[in-house]
Amino acid sequence: MTVAEAERALQELRREKTHADLTVQYYPRQWRVHKAILCSRCEFFKAACEPGRFKEGSENTVTLRSRLESEDGDNDNNDAEGCDDPEAINVLMYHLYHPSTKYRDMDNSGKGMTLVLHVRVFAAADKYGLKGLQLQALDFAHEIMNQRHPDGELLNQMNEALKPIYTENS
Repeated sequence: MTVAEAERALQELRREKTHADLTVQYYPRQWRVHKAILCSRCEFFKAACEPGRFKEGSENTVTLRSRLESEDGDNDNNDAEGCDDPEAINVLMYHLYHPSTKYRDMDNSGKGMTLVLHVRVFAAADKYGLKGLQLQALDFAHEIMNQRHPDGELLNQMNEALKPIYTENS
């Protein structure tokens, strides 16, 4: 089996969900995924799904804290600190099934991905121990910072990207 064939098989598993044995919940989304894939690619999921260690291992559900859930005010802990960015988690889930594909290939909006998203992907990749995804985010952020921008655009993007650092740690 070639690398391309293996990648296609992973993508097919993600699409079909036939043998999915784990649910990753992330308000308002959820993914039916495969433990073997997530646990082999990500130490966080490997630890969370270990039988007898955490309830996720026996219940086959991993719930990630969503910034959107925190903003809704429907939960007891209305603190956004430690919550993950929705777009960044979507990229992370994509990356786990598309290991050799650049994540910006998933953007079909025509607008391109922003510096803010790349910084948030970098943070999520760091949190979940995905060095390859971290390096992609760093490369994409670097590309954006080296492009010409209309006056103030890059400054606005940088300000937005760094805002969580200042607000969550103050």
